[in-house]
Amino acid sequence: MAIPGPSNAYRELSKAEYVLPRILLAATGTMAAVGFPELRHYFSEWADVNAVATRAALHFIDTASFQTTGEILGDNILHLQLRKWAEVLVITPLSANTLCKIAGGLCDNLLTCLLA
Repeated sequence: MAIPGPSNAYRELSKAEYVLPRILLAATGTMAAVGFPELRHYFSEWADVNAVATRAALHFIDTASFQTTGEILGDNILHLQLRKWAEVLVITPLSANTLCKIAGGLCDNLLTCLLA
């Protein structure tokens, strides 16, 4: 008696069939933002990643380490286009300042406008 092979329902997807999850990775102005480029690299190994950083976060992040695809999003209102594009938003690290802005509904930068 032969052992049946796996059914077609459980076959592995080819790379052409697999769609990468779209993750919007955001950083705020804390010392922990130093590791943001490395975190973005790890996420990009298994997902399609776009990054957003507050002005305060840019004091800690080496932006030269980012590779860009040259893709330009089509909407003139960037926060709306990013909201349409992303399936998941990950804010890491999240400063107390940005957390308070989000809780209070203040929209004074791209990241807080994404959440409005």
